[in-house]
Amino acid sequence: MRGGVEDGRIAYQVVGDVRDFDELTWIARRLVSLSDDEPGGGALAREEARLDRLAETPQGRLVLELTQAPSQDGGGRALPVVGPEDVRELWRRSHARDRLRVFVLGDVPIPWVLADLSRVGAPPLDAPGAQPGPVGSATPSLRPAPSLGTPLYAWSAAVFSLGPARDPVALAATEALRAALEQLAVPGAVVRMHQNPEDAGGWIGLTARASRQAGAEAALAAALELATEAGLSPSWQRGVDEARRKVATAVAAPEEWLALADRYFSPESQDGTAWPRGAMNRLESLAKSDLTLAVERLRATLRRPRVDT
Repeated sequence: MRGGVEDGRIAYQVVGDVRDFDELTWIARRLVSLSDDEPGGGALAREEARLDRLAETPQGRLVLELTQAPSQDGGGRALPVVGPEDVRELWRRSHARDRLRVFVLGDVPIPWVLADLSRVGAPPLDAPGAQPGPVGSATPSLRPAPSLGTPLYAWSAAVFSLGPARDPVALAATEALRAALEQLAVPGAVVRMHQNPEDAGGWIGLTARASRQAGAEAALAAALELATEAGLSPSWQRGVDEARRKVATAVAAPEEWLALADRYFSPESQDGTAWPRGAMNRLESLAKSDLTLAVERLRATLRRPRVDT
């Protein structure tokens, strides 16, 4: 079994023999239920400790920057947890029965599925007495790391988006950028690409590290020069091929299949295989002219957060 956040959504997975379906569905029900043993205080303490750990390194502070970056629709990012009751209300909203989607892979009789999973999660939001109140929010602060004397390195960073994480154009452009950066060699500096750290919803980060600030700035400038239409054109086809390979590989693995289903599945579609075919067909039809769109997105979202040592 597994639980976590994928593409901005909470996802759970339970895998086992169909003969153990009753036990598997019991585990699934437990995963999506609200724990009575820990109403929220422990989760808050762990979240505060995680933020403290992230704030201790330049890479961690970039993760915090990306986590708090504006969303694709212009909204802000905030930590929606301030107390136990807020945790309960957030669970009622995010796990409401009429908002959950359940995927069952295997030869399982429909009556079994309905009998064991029809009451999974929280009561629907429109059920009598189920309307939650407003959920509080607090934005975590970017606290600087403790001073350790003269820093050993200087850092420079950039944050941008090539498009939504599920967009085939963004997938291909991301892989093209990764391929281009593999060929980048800047003496005395290290450039790294951070794709969707902390599930930041399609955002990409670049960091450059050098012994002097001028060296870090120059290395990042070289990396950003590759993140242009001229810089990505030589690796565009390689990016398309790699994105297609990753989607095809994902379709063959149950856990990846579920992640892709969450991205591309449409309840209006009568064809259960429409979403992987749609993604693959779009990747097959990509042309180099599609690169212009990804570069325009990059320019519109590019930010240069300060990453102190």
